[in-house]
Amino acid sequence: MLRTCTTLLLNTLTLIPYPSALGGSLHLYLNSSGSATSLADHVRALHKEGHVEEILDIFAAVPRPPQTTLCCVNPTPALLIHVKNGLVLQGGETVLSIGSGSGLFEYLLQSKLPNGKLVGVDVAPINLFLAPSSFECIHPDEQVSARLGSENVVALLSVYLRRPQLLQDYLHQFPKVSRIVLIGPRNEDPLLHKDVANFVAARGFTRTSVLVDMPLILAHWDMLQVLEKVE
Repeated sequence: MLRTCTTLLLNTLTLIPYPSALGGSLHLYLNSSGSATSLADHVRALHKEGHVEEILDIFAAVPRPPQTTLCCVNPTPALLIHVKNGLVLQGGETVLSIGSGSGLFEYLLQSKLPNGKLVGVDVAPINLFLAPSSFECIHPDEQVSARLGSENVVALLSVYLRRPQLLQDYLHQFPKVSRIVLIGPRNEDPLLHKDVANFVAARGFTRTSVLVDMPLILAHWDMLQVLEKVE
């Protein structure tokens, strides 16, 4: 079961084979209209050439950046900076993104994290933007820590967490996590679930930052929250 926005994405876009600059073949999203000049097509073309700054410039447009179907939230530079600041990496650590989907958000965020590594995981092989070494396609019941190890994973990121209990699962697997950044609809906040909230609190986490009502950064129904482990 994929997170909601990924399911909607697959319902509105057609998957076609496309040769990847990373080697092999990926399935890329194509507008059902077949438009050759869509924003998604342009972003993919820039990615293929390695032009991350040009992609960032697209989503830095003012007064309102263009919307993309490649990501659950609009990956504006301002939002990426808020996420970077929430992660607080010192150097050499790994951020694990739960349910990374196409990987666009993670790909752009990685460009803002010179001192850390970002790895995306998803239950579906729909990654387009992350390098193979930065993405793991997993079985829903698989222990991700068995593949990645748990030593260097110090932060969790999730954009539209598909199941609140996943937060508990990943905190079990990665005990050294000290920061969590969550982005998603306010009415789907995983901490609204009492068992999840109690588990997170028992692990020593407290919410240190909440971002809402920032129309140029988040949709009006979304929120960004940072949880920090207090020793």
